[in-house]
Amino acid sequence: MDDKDGDVTSSLVVESVSSFLGGGRRLVVYAAVDSHNNVSRANRIVKYKGYSSPKFTLEKPLCFESTGSTEDMNLLENLKVKDKIDGDLSNQVKVLANSTVDLYTPGNYPIRLQVSNSAGDTVSFQATVQVYDRENVSEIPFIHLTDYLVYTKVGKKLNARDYISKVCLGGDYDSDVPGDIDTSRVKVDDSEVDYDKAGSYEITYSVKQGKSRTGTVKLIVIVTE
Repeated sequence: MDDKDGDVTSSLVVESVSSFLGGGRRLVVYAAVDSHNNVSRANRIVKYKGYSSPKFTLEKPLCFESTGSTEDMNLLENLKVKDKIDGDLSNQVKVLANSTVDLYTPGNYPIRLQVSNSAGDTVSFQATVQVYDRENVSEIPFIHLTDYLVYTKVGKKLNARDYISKVCLGGDYDSDVPGDIDTSRVKVDDSEVDYDKAGSYEITYSVKQGKSRTGTVKLIVIVTE
């Protein structure tokens, strides 16, 4: 309402909407104008019902045979992101600049992956890309999990062994060979995970069968508030 012009609701506009402030809240600035171009503004906090930050899923582990390719898309082809505001954000995931993966050379390479939605909500996690020697595939035990990236709340500990699906000698993660190594042989190291602190962690699974090389795979655990 304006003292001289009366009801000026028709001039009302949303001047700006902030990025998320936390807890699904954003600051909205409304503006209205009278016939003499006098502008008034009002700030309001808007809370999104049922909002949650973008969530990652990983269909296969971040394990690759040494091929010589260093394209990021090779690393991210099995990583998906769903967001309640923007939907599918999978093609917007970034490998941060300080992360380097050499797919020519077998080894473990730490990386950080990040994505933001249109509301400025940015989420990221730390992971390890494992590169194994393609010439030794038949000698490596491959540990298959039911999931390769999971979420849990602060204070809620996971039973890491529940995620073991099967163990196959050779065959890598693209083949559908049956398990031929007893899953009870798999060693589980979850000492890195701090279930009392929000963040991203990894559980490492390892196994060796006879004279085979040791096979390892990692489960990414994202602990949220």
